[in-house]
Amino acid sequence: MALVVVRLSICSKRQEPSISLPPRDSEECSTPSRPVGIITLQQARAQTGRFEREETRRLRVSKIDLMQLHSVSWSWQNVGPLRDWKAQGLVRYIGITKDSSLLNFDTVEDIMRRWRPDFIQVDYSLNNRAAEERLLPAAAELGVAVLTNEPFGGVRRGGAPSGHNLFRAVRGKPLPDWASEFDAATWGQFFLKYLLGNPAVTAVIPGTDKPAHMADNLGAGRGRPPNAAQRQRMVQFIEALA
Repeated sequence: MALVVVRLSICSKRQEPSISLPPRDSEECSTPSRPVGIITLQQARAQTGRFEREETRRLRVSKIDLMQLHSVSWSWQNVGPLRDWKAQGLVRYIGITKDSSLLNFDTVEDIMRRWRPDFIQVDYSLNNRAAEERLLPAAAELGVAVLTNEPFGGVRRGGAPSGHNLFRAVRGKPLPDWASEFDAATWGQFFLKYLLGNPAVTAVIPGTDKPAHMADNLGAGRGRPPNAAQRQRMVQFIEALA
């Protein structure tokens, strides 16, 4: 069963933090490409009933599983309305998201410690391990579930591999024999299993529009995960390619 996830975007005015609703005609409920209208936190509270009715009707579900405040940038940001919606039974879980473009995970940790969301969602991959330093241990300490973005190092707009893409780094190279020790049969599974082997990680978001890739990604969830020593060996292997 798939989770229904909606992200809420925010405006950049310090004096009036706000939430913007995802596009009504978007087919991708987890990543709105453009906000339709911005509403203040006070308006969000006042319009809870309308929001719940419109969003659940648009998504054709009775309840939204995970509502996330998207791309948090300031530690003072308020997720109070999301907590209100959860308390009223309109959403099952609440969370916050942050990419690593600014490498400012302090904001996520501050909000996580103050508001105790159910989920956080951050960039994390074998060659982007900044979240391991403090954020993932803090999430484990607080009992906050972790979703991870860009497990293959990211792509440019349009789908072309970025300079940090892991598949580009291993192009033409055979999978090491010792990958069989944790049942990784492909490079994709090798990269995903590194993340799944971290006890703090709840789920990984590979993202693909190719059925064969989806099937291969699912294979990473089968068999043995790498242990701590094997994960360190994986890091050393990738770093040696740089």
